[in-house]
Amino acid sequence: MCATCRAEYEDPLNRRFHAQPNACPQCGPHVWLEDSKGRVLAQRDEAVRQAVRYLEGGQIVAVKGLGGFHLAVLTRHEAAVSRLRRRKIREEKPFAVMFGNLEAVRGVCCVSAEEEGLLSSKERPIVLVRKRSDAESSSAGLPLRWPLETPTSVPSCPIRPCMCCSFRTAPTMRW
Repeated sequence: MCATCRAEYEDPLNRRFHAQPNACPQCGPHVWLEDSKGRVLAQRDEAVRQAVRYLEGGQIVAVKGLGGFHLAVLTRHEAAVSRLRRRKIREEKPFAVMFGNLEAVRGVCCVSAEEEGLLSSKERPIVLVRKRSDAESSSAGLPLRWPLETPTSVPSCPIRPCMCCSFRTAPTMRW
């Protein structure tokens, strides 16, 4: 903890007295981007911007979240999706598709009240939803062979909305 956070933590009159550490810019969690050899390429906001550029360029990016690492590609880059499928030895089983928000999911999927409740819950699980028959896969940034039912999610930890909001076009990522 930095000196400021330590003082708040140890002061019984402070609302943060013996509270979990906060997201202080000095000592709180940090974002960084590494290459495959572990060298730091960028930190903080620039790390998010660079990761987005890699995704937009058709690269596979590993994103550390609350439950470990997720491998991400943009769905509109079929070659990147194919590379990820080969690496994961997952030719047939669908990857989960992450949309930037629930409105984007509704744009291409038929979302029931129950599915909407799950996608909006604090847990934000991956939910199997049906593709709308009038949804054009290519215009939504989805691959042409997107299955009728697919595992779908919305951002569930802080780094993902930052990445989703950084795209120039409607983002959909496979995890």
